[in-house]
Order: sequence, then C-alpha cells, then structure tokens
Amino acid sequence: MKLIPGLSLGLLLMAAGGCTRWQHVQTMPAPAEPPATLRSARVTPAQGGQRVVLRDVQVTADSVIGVTDGEMRRRVALHRSQVVVLERRVTDRWKTAGASVLALATVYIALVAYYIATLEI
Repeated sequence: MKLIPGLSLGLLLMAAGGCTRWQHVQTMPAPAEPPATLRSARVTPAQGGQRVVLRDVQVTADSVIGVTDGEMRRRVALHRSQVVVLERRVTDRWKTAGASVLALATVYIALVAYYIATLEI
C-alpha cells in the first residue's frame, strides 16, 4: 500500500516539472539597455548553421555569451552579426497541463485497480 502513494507522488512531480519548448527571441537589447540574462538559450550561428545550446546566457547589445551544454563545458561568445537565430527555453503551459492530467488519470486508475484487487468478497 505504501508503494502506490510514493509512485503517485513521483508521477505528479515529474508532470509538474513541466514540458518546455524553444521560443524565438525577437530582438536583442539596444546598446543603452542592460544585458538580458537567460538560464538556457539555443543559438544558430551564421557559419555552419548548427544549433548550440548554451547555459547561463548573457545577451548584450553586441554579443551572446554563455557556457556550452554537455561534457566539454566551455565559454562561448558570438558577435551579434554571427547570430542568425536566438531562442530561449520556456515552459509550455498546455503540454505541462496535459502531462499533469495524464499523471492524475494514471494515479486514479492505479488506485482503483489496487482497491478492486484487494476487495474481499
């Protein structure tokens, strides 16, 4: 019986963690504005065109600076003219709500199945 609440709580916490998506950042800060800070960003550079995921990103008037994601962490700085696309990670409310509803339905079905299985007739 103690296993069911633990699994239920785990499922709900995973669902509440949220689903994310990448959102295009329309403009970079003007020279007079302070740098924008992003926890995570995906940058598509002009050369090569291969997307790079960066952590702890600072977007200034003239550059995008961050740390690469993965085993070989290194600091990367790209000039504004080298950045074709800049995207930030945001929580997708609809996907998160859907995952939460699915988790709740799974917990409900598991509890009903458990109680039916333990009924003594």
